[in-house]
Amino acid sequence: MIREVILVTAGDSKDPANWSNVPYLFAKTLESKGIIVHRVHYNPTKFIKKLYTHIAYKIHCITKSDSFRGIVYSTTGSLIAFPKILFGILKYRKSDCCIFMGAGYANFWTKMPSVMFMERSFEKKLKDEYHRELTMLERLVAYRENFAWKKSSFISILFPRDMDFVKSKVPNVNIKYKGSNVINSFFKGTLNEDIIKQKQKSLHILFIGGSHYKDGAKMLIEAFKILKCEIHGLELDIIGLKDNDINEHINGVNFYGYLRKDVSEENALYYELLEKAKVYVNPTPSWGAYSSCIEAMYFYTPCVIHPYEHFVSEFGDNIEFGKYNQVYSPLELAKDIKEILISNRYVSMSKNAHEVVKDYSWDSYIEWFLNETEKAIKKRKKHV
Repeated sequence: MIREVILVTAGDSKDPANWSNVPYLFAKTLESKGIIVHRVHYNPTKFIKKLYTHIAYKIHCITKSDSFRGIVYSTTGSLIAFPKILFGILKYRKSDCCIFMGAGYANFWTKMPSVMFMERSFEKKLKDEYHRELTMLERLVAYRENFAWKKSSFISILFPRDMDFVKSKVPNVNIKYKGSNVINSFFKGTLNEDIIKQKQKSLHILFIGGSHYKDGAKMLIEAFKILKCEIHGLELDIIGLKDNDINEHINGVNFYGYLRKDVSEENALYYELLEKAKVYVNPTPSWGAYSSCIEAMYFYTPCVIHPYEHFVSEFGDNIEFGKYNQVYSPLELAKDIKEILISNRYVSMSKNAHEVVKDYSWDSYIEWFLNETEKAIKKRKKHV
């Protein structure tokens, strides 16, 4: 039975703002089950990160390439990470296993079993978004990623479409998809179908996303301009961006910036906006802020979202809880949103949105993860 683990993350797992709350909730759920969690994170200092970003970005601007990456994905980052991870493994060497959050690292040094919780492959994500082959430096990162997979006794992956890619690189890898994802919720209240009555009367559109989704937010604002001429009193709430990120001031568009779920006032505002949203919209083509979208769905909110690969693989080509925005244009997006706003099927769409994600809890995910990890460790011991 697993009683003590080392949790290795790219950012501090005590900080809820890190990676959409994922490491924080992962660690908290482990601790709620009585497991001792030794936290190790390999982020460089703010000074080194700032210096690296400045130099790398300058090179990126000169070469005009699309290969600029943060320090965590760089060779420089790995040189900083290796000693930090090794020190943590040696310090907590009596732990049952080492859990790595992310695909880049494993226990390369001792006999302690490595298991991995990963979202996506660096190489696959880059190829999907930039449609090109890797540069020489990126191949080094991909090689380290592949080697980490080989060293892992068990890998849990959040998105099934990357599972075949991992298997193509490491055929005998023990990688599994639970069949469901997780909602990164800090909500403490009660939730039931009564909320739908409130949403039916609402005229609030909700967008959640940071700077990576700025283009999607801009297009949504253009669609909103079209809609507000047709629907009086319509409002657009934007979480994750400020008005100076868009440089446009429009009546009815409310910017809230990033809201921390661990700060009581910001938490209350975040969930107030979720509760009164009639529809969640993020038309960004490559990735529609998945975590925020499924949390909105849990709150009985139909969504309008681009049919990006990972979302479609999980929820299907046709969704009964909203609408796919097939044509990336303000006019078509406005039509898709209006269809939800005035639909006589709104109640059923709201119920369907909640139904498909209602079991996406951290508690059930960690129970499954620990069970699979224990099986993998026992199997490994038999072959040692």
